Amino acid sequence: NKFQKARDALDFAARCECNRPIDFVYELLARTCLAMEDIQGAADAIDQVPEKKRRPYYRWTEADVLCAKREFHAARRVLLTCLDRDRRSRHRALIRLSRIEYLCTNFRKSMEYAEAAGTFFRETWGGFLDDAQFWQALNAYRLRDRERAMELAEDLRARNPRYPKLAMLLARLSGAGHGSKGEEK
Repeated sequence: NKFQKARDALDFAARCECNRPIDFVYELLARTCLAMEDIQGAADAIDQVPEKKRRPYYRWTEADVLCAKREFHAARRVLLTCLDRDRRSRHRALIRLSRIEYLCTNFRKSMEYAEAAGTFFRETWGGFLDDAQFWQALNAYRLRDRERAMELAEDLRARNPRYPKLAMLLARLSGAGHGSKGEEK
């Protein structure tokens, strides 16, 4: 959590003359600036690498910076472009897209992205993606499908009881009435 020192070290690394690509330095610098709540500094760091040379991990951070600026449409566009190029880690872009759609109250679309992330991860890596399960449960809750939300959340709790914000979701589900299945936006 020594973000000031990290930022100074990354600034120094970015200024060093070398023949190796330094996009990872700017990506880490942008992440550090986001942690320090320096959104403009993060945006400036992202702008250091030409758009055509930005790899998927760089695009994820670029989208995070755009979300911090509340530019969700631009972040969505960046991530959708990234999906076409990323064959190994596309679940990361899909989870970010799920989060963006959730923040924009597009719960059904958010659910679709979370499901796609879980399917991709399972088919590609043969594992369970906690983030996909959480976002599916949260969206099921917002879509007023309490039964499905509880099932998804309980499954996540069985696999990862310490998942961030899971306890809060389970508390809401336990306190929620037995409303019928319905839909929100």
